[in-house]
Amino acid sequence: MAGKGDHGHARDGGRPLTSRDLLRMRFVGDPRISPDGSLVAWVEQWIDAGRNAYRSNIFVAPADGSARSRPFTTGPGRDRSPRWSPDGQWLAFLSDRPLPSALETGESGADPGGGAGGEAGEPDQDRPAQLYVMPASGGEARPLTRLQKGAAEPVWSPDGRRVAVLVAAHPERGLEPLGAADPDEKDLYRKYNRDVRVITRLRYKLDGAGFFDERRKHVAIVELDPGGTAGGGGGAAGAAWGEAEVRQWTRGPYDIRTVAWMPDGQHLVVVTNPDPEADRQPWTDVYLVPCDGPPGQPWDLTQAGSAGSGGAAAGVRKITHSDIDIFEALPSPDGRWIACRGQDARRYRAYGNTHLYLFSVDGKERRCLTAEADLTVGDESINDIVGEAGAVMAWAPDGSGIYALVSWRGAVNLYWFGLDGTVRPLTRGLHVLRGFSLDRRGRRAAFVRLTETEPGDVWAAEIGPLVGGPPAGGPGRRTGSGQQVTSAALTWPGEGPGEGGEGGGDPASRAGAGAGVNGAAVSRAGSAGERPAGYVPVRLSAVNRRLLEEVQVVRPEHFTFQSDGHVLDGWLIRPVGFEPGKKYPAILQIHGGPMAMYGYAFFHEFQVLAARGYAVFYTNPRGSQGYGQDFCAAIRGDWGNCDYRDLMACVDAVLARFDYIDRQRLGVAGGSYGGYMTNWIVTHTDRFRAAVTMRCVANEHSFFGTSDIGYEDLFDLQAAPWED
Repeated sequence: MAGKGDHGHARDGGRPLTSRDLLRMRFVGDPRISPDGSLVAWVEQWIDAGRNAYRSNIFVAPADGSARSRPFTTGPGRDRSPRWSPDGQWLAFLSDRPLPSALETGESGADPGGGAGGEAGEPDQDRPAQLYVMPASGGEARPLTRLQKGAAEPVWSPDGRRVAVLVAAHPERGLEPLGAADPDEKDLYRKYNRDVRVITRLRYKLDGAGFFDERRKHVAIVELDPGGTAGGGGGAAGAAWGEAEVRQWTRGPYDIRTVAWMPDGQHLVVVTNPDPEADRQPWTDVYLVPCDGPPGQPWDLTQAGSAGSGGAAAGVRKITHSDIDIFEALPSPDGRWIACRGQDARRYRAYGNTHLYLFSVDGKERRCLTAEADLTVGDESINDIVGEAGAVMAWAPDGSGIYALVSWRGAVNLYWFGLDGTVRPLTRGLHVLRGFSLDRRGRRAAFVRLTETEPGDVWAAEIGPLVGGPPAGGPGRRTGSGQQVTSAALTWPGEGPGEGGEGGGDPASRAGAGAGVNGAAVSRAGSAGERPAGYVPVRLSAVNRRLLEEVQVVRPEHFTFQSDGHVLDGWLIRPVGFEPGKKYPAILQIHGGPMAMYGYAFFHEFQVLAARGYAVFYTNPRGSQGYGQDFCAAIRGDWGNCDYRDLMACVDAVLARFDYIDRQRLGVAGGSYGGYMTNWIVTHTDRFRAAVTMRCVANEHSFFGTSDIGYEDLFDLQAAPWED
């Protein structure tokens, strides 16, 4: 792999990377640290070329790195979404493995073991994932659901006796168990018209999911111990579980986006828009749904009252005000606040920062923790080696603030947002942190970390002293809650000031920014020399080490340039086998979105092109995330104007800076919005000799009427294409 200070050159020796090397890569994701901070579980995914399918298993390792990782599950399918029980004694997860009682449910290929040793059966792309639970020490996995459409997004209740999941519920039949008789068999009209698709809603299909049917995504609660036989103080730790019972908890013609538990276990926090015209409305809301006793019928949130009121749904409360597109909502440990990550639905929607909001549970108070800092919360980076998504934010155990990932100028780092208004980075580095989790004391965290030369691995680190319980002699100050905030920040081994070339290891310093973000008062990370002892992260996986030792990977060279007064970031990957004095063809790559961000993450496609003798360069033109609100909104309703100028300015900067680029052999390529801009470019300039437009937007009229998301132009462009 490329080493420190190599200024873009590939590691000497080794063979060039090929397209087929993708089949050897492993993608890690969704790291989950155990409540006591001793173990980390994550998902490891790979491509099974022989079966033309993805497979994944769950791996576990000690968080201190004292032992190598081990497979927690094995098998022919996909195991994912590991979730520790509150007492850490059990691990729930989703799996599409064959159910143990396959003969009873009509499936074939039963896997009687079901745990870490089960290899029976073949992967089935159509088999739904069910919820399983397994002792943290290993053993046999027990299925908790047996549903025709499976389960998703498991969340443990605080007492460990229940798990909330999202399910596909039929509007008439509700939850449909595996093996249940199909009522359409008795209705000849329905039986012989199953292939007739009736579209009744605007959002009727989605890339990667296909066409939607009449089922909607709702909450179900899995009662792990309905008979009351489990041990107390954690519930799931009891040796004598009753039979799991699954109950549908919400119903209606709408979809639930996310679900969480209030800390007292008496209410669910759900994100949805229950309006029948939700597809035409760019917002979602937060509702509190009672769950302290079984309802006679699942809750229908279309009957819920307004924010702060009881409403007609007998206790269901709407917390927010129908002006934010909320992606997730997490209650504070004391139950006073709901933290929401979302975008301004009325003004900017997708062309804006993803903000961090606070709402009081009574619906009377509202705050935005990110407005002044002009930051976007979440991982907006784009690359082609992507594992299972992980968590983006978590409350501090004492409720004094929120940890959240933030995208800024190509990097993704962990930030602290205090309820007192404090905003500061807790990690620093030219990397992408993709998913993180926190132990129950707030002392130790687990991350997936990607760099420009590594596709991603799992790390753990002590972060508690950065925000709480100060290290001995460490500099710091108190927040309004009395919690210590130090001036140090977590850096990775080998990363210090100046690492990686121009501007050092901080994206803002590379771009020449000052002490704040867009002028806001945000504390910058301290230098590596300020790091207290024990802050060095520990690598828990090295899933692609053998491949990376075998091939040549080129570290991209970062540079900056100006366009219309904006300082933009650019990156260039030199061709493998670079020879000074020789001219090379070069390809401009344009990302999709357009609200996304290129940056410090490994890109297999780009490395393959470099291995074939091309220089590859890329940038984040206006419309990208990670550069503030105005930067992202600059192209709303105006594609092909200032973004085009930014891209051409990048080409000019590359030709001026890298004299080995052959200006007579330039290419351009992009996908989705990047494909649109590729089309735009070849009709506005002749400086490129070749172009590849991929999965592109070529016609706004057909995109609006036939694609899965084209109708969202009504929100983002505020008009149908034939009206503007």
